Amino acid sequence: METPSARKAVATFAAFIAAASLPLQASAGTIPSGTTLHTTLNLSLNTKSAYVGQPISLLVTQPYPSGGASLQGSKIYGHVTKVQKAGQGRNPELELTVDSILLAGATQRLPMQAAISKIAPKQGPNVLYGAAGALAGMLVGNWIGKMVGTNAGGAIGVAGGFLLASNNKKDITVPEGSEVSVQLSAPLTLASPR
Repeated sequence: METPSARKAVATFAAFIAAASLPLQASAGTIPSGTTLHTTLNLSLNTKSAYVGQPISLLVTQPYPSGGASLQGSKIYGHVTKVQKAGQGRNPELELTVDSILLAGATQRLPMQAAISKIAPKQGPNVLYGAAGALAGMLVGNWIGKMVGTNAGGAIGVAGGFLLASNNKKDITVPEGSEVSVQLSAPLTLASPR
């Protein structure tokens, strides 16, 4: 004969099993606008072979922002928005933009509003061209700002994406594993993965 305490034990055990079978959920939180996420590039890019629309991905790395420990293993996605090969009378240019993030364990990307604020190519071929390009990107932004009569040159330089440019007529290479800083331009809510 089943006693009330036996029924309670069975019900408790069933609830425990049901809870254990649910997928693990990341702790939900919000990363504020202006926060910088540290990432590394998952592929090598070169102005000689890159193309507009080429997908890019970045692995989120430490240090994670306050409240963003659940970003471990997450990937940020974007694409190449502008590319110009080096050539006679042509300086190489490479512009990248980001637009979504896939949290570790999730199956759907979340839209994000962010811009690449810095690219630091790791040691490799043409590392000086990549570093020079990052500086030129800032200079291009400042130059555009002066041309349109505003002091927001840096912001204009990265409004559509992060622009790498060089005036040495050699193609720019950004090796896989290069450090990339991504700055949020709107809060990012970390939804639980499904």
